[in-house]
Amino acid sequence: MSEQQENSPEQKAKQNTKKDIFAQNIEPSNQQQDLYYSKFDTLPITQDSKSNHLTSPSTSNSTSHDKIADRFQQLANRSHSSKQYNRNSQKEIWIEGKYKVIKKRETSDDSIYYEVCDSHNNKAILEFMHRLNEKEQHKTHQRIAQIMALSHGNIQNILDHGMYKSNIFIVRDYIEEKRQLQHITSPPIDISIGIVIQILTALEHLHSYNYVHLSLNPSTIYVCNNNIKIQMVLPKRLRNPVDFHKMNSEYVHAYYIPLEQIQKSKSATSLADIYATGAILFYLLAGRAPFVEIKKTLDRLFYAKLKDHYQRLPEIRSDLPQNIVAVVEKAMGHKLHDRYQSAMEMKEDLQNCLAMDG
Repeated sequence: MSEQQENSPEQKAKQNTKKDIFAQNIEPSNQQQDLYYSKFDTLPITQDSKSNHLTSPSTSNSTSHDKIADRFQQLANRSHSSKQYNRNSQKEIWIEGKYKVIKKRETSDDSIYYEVCDSHNNKAILEFMHRLNEKEQHKTHQRIAQIMALSHGNIQNILDHGMYKSNIFIVRDYIEEKRQLQHITSPPIDISIGIVIQILTALEHLHSYNYVHLSLNPSTIYVCNNNIKIQMVLPKRLRNPVDFHKMNSEYVHAYYIPLEQIQKSKSATSLADIYATGAILFYLLAGRAPFVEIKKTLDRLFYAKLKDHYQRLPEIRSDLPQNIVAVVEKAMGHKLHDRYQSAMEMKEDLQNCLAMDG
């Protein structure tokens, strides 16, 4: 056949028609696609594990389809159980059916603190005390009952207590996070005195019941708007031996402890609280704790307290009125008879300082 015959218009038309039909077979219309896939979907499809191609049951063993169906059912069941697990993991946690846990606050060696609310949506702080043996738990319950009877406006009161999963829990007044005095730096003099007056008001109340706090420091005092609240710290057993060759945050409270409490803690009196309150006023006015220059070891700190060697307040702030410095010096008296003999006595002197400055 000649080239002219091959390229005649009739033959070209036939070739173009074939190409168009072929293209239509590759790309069917939407209506054809719907019809095609609807028929395809009605067939029970299995998968050939060797060729990885989809085939109909006529070319594959019907048991493979059953296996795949079973596998899909297993996956569906697993997905359902996973959703059920996630739903259960987000389930509300209630302590004794009275306190719903909102979130975890902080953790210490002996306690875990949670923010909770009761059935009336009143917020509170719940503390779990763990690692206590039976004898310690009994003593702790007795101490808690004693503290609950000391309710006061300047105290973070204990509202309730009990047992949950073999651990003691304590419910306290709600206080927002990071409201401790340690987060406040160098307030004005009158504000500092006002804070300490409220601390002394709380101590007056506690001492009238012959209760000695013995743990006053900026981490156990909270500032709630214009109100000061003292945290009632429960005695906890020292789990690890004290390393006198280290100074870290665990022993920060040692700056606020008088010598007699270090030597014989069980015989410490209310005058130990007076000393600690004077040290807190020192902290507020100076912006740092007394004895903080003794940084290296605990034994050096205790030796400095034994000799009463520390940087005095006027050396840090020369602008302070002498009457305020005198209150701090007297409250932190090295000997017991040099100190204020009551919280009321110190409180009156501070009120006089405010009146004179006003």
